Amino acid sequence: MWTSSVILLWQPTSLRETLVMSPYSAHKHEHEVNTERFESETRGINHVERGWPKDVNPQEMEQTIRFRKKVEKDDNYFNTIMQLGSNMEHSIKQNNAIDIYQEYFEGEEEVVEESKPSTFSSASLTSINLSFNSVTVT
Repeated sequence: MWTSSVILLWQPTSLRETLVMSPYSAHKHEHEVNTERFESETRGINHVERGWPKDVNPQEMEQTIRFRKKVEKDDNYFNTIMQLGSNMEHSIKQNNAIDIYQEYFEGEEEVVEESKPSTFSSASLTSINLSFNSVTVT
């Protein structure tokens, strides 16, 4: 297991918020999460042929049945199905362990503090030719 730190910072959503923002007014949250390593790989499939080999016509039932029987006789098939089944069972048990209807913060009410932004903001911007420009936003 490894620990990853996720830091979420408040991002301004408008020019007004950008102009009135100071380093002390940003809302910061930090969370640590323990996660299991997940190995994945990318595979492609040609959906025109619906994933069947080129010599199998998916429209003909006899060819598909013959191909399925041939694959199911392979020794690797059973091991693969058992491995996929155990991975699926592990994920299902994790999902079932979470009570999505549980009240985690009973009795606590969310306190929302609203601060009204000022109606007048001023910023000084410098252009490429280094001349002083004043911008007023209301």
